Amino acid sequence: TTSKVKSPKSQPNPNTQDNPNPSTLPDKAAEHTIAAGDTLSTIAAAYSKELGVKVTTDQIRKANPGIKDDKLVVGKKILVPLPDK
Repeated sequence: TTSKVKSPKSQPNPNTQDNPNPSTLPDKAAEHTIAAGDTLSTIAAAYSKELGVKVTTDQIRKANPGIKDDKLVVGKKILVPLPDK
């Protein structure tokens, strides 16, 4: 099953607030709620297709430290980085 991509909410990059060494994440991100059947690959593909930008599983992992593709929790919110077009 493919989850429906919601309109992105602009979220601050968590790595720029209190981190002296911000990563190379984009400044914008969408909040995504994990649905049954979601994987990092399906989430990345859905946002890439819906928004016309390249979102990778690596970008999602960097935005959500400790996230594991085989341990996604339904209902948990994660950040999906939104690179510039």
